[in-house]
Amino acid sequence: MPAYKIGSGDLTWLEMIEYIAKKGKPVFVATGASTLEEVDQAIKTIKEAGNDQIVILQCVTNYPSSFENINLRVLDLYKKRYGSLVGYSDHTPGSMVAIGTVALGGCMIEKHFTDDKTRNGPDHPFAMDGADFRKMVDDIRLMEKMLGKAVREVYDEEKAQYVSMKRGIRASRNISAGTPITREMIEVLRPCGPRDFKASEISLAVGRVTKRDIKKGDALHRDDIE
Repeated sequence: MPAYKIGSGDLTWLEMIEYIAKKGKPVFVATGASTLEEVDQAIKTIKEAGNDQIVILQCVTNYPSSFENINLRVLDLYKKRYGSLVGYSDHTPGSMVAIGTVALGGCMIEKHFTDDKTRNGPDHPFAMDGADFRKMVDDIRLMEKMLGKAVREVYDEEKAQYVSMKRGIRASRNISAGTPITREMIEVLRPCGPRDFKASEISLAVGRVTKRDIKKGDALHRDDIE
């Protein structure tokens, strides 16, 4: 076995959990129908056995489980409390919970799978078939792309819009060369070219003297003033 899963019903069987943890392989721990204290004991048992290869799975043990009790934010609790990887053992229909799990930093999704939803049994009606599973994977891959990186920048596809959307400083009247610029002489309008004063830079222009004649409506450039 490359890894082991502790089902929600076995979370309090600490003797068995210790035995598995000592094998030194990854352990997936489902936490459905469990108290936080029971989760504490299970994770402590694994770690004290010298194993920190843990993925803790939030879970609602009902077939199917209701969306009202999904509580994806428990993933944040588990990450902070145990410093472990997290995921979701999901018994809801569809892929919404899986996508939300990925959005919150989950690394593992467990879903029930069937080749025929009309089969008898508690799992089949809400389980995923091949088409459902393919869509879930595609949706997760799209979410991973959308999550991107924690960097705020002007993206390549925005650069043309940046010029047209941002406001710059323009002359509200004709201004002769050698004239000190007052606030009344300028107005804030779109667009804002790369050489223009931005709307946030009004204070850099006011009080400066123009080097050339500036016509009403023209943008103020940095090399227009001294």
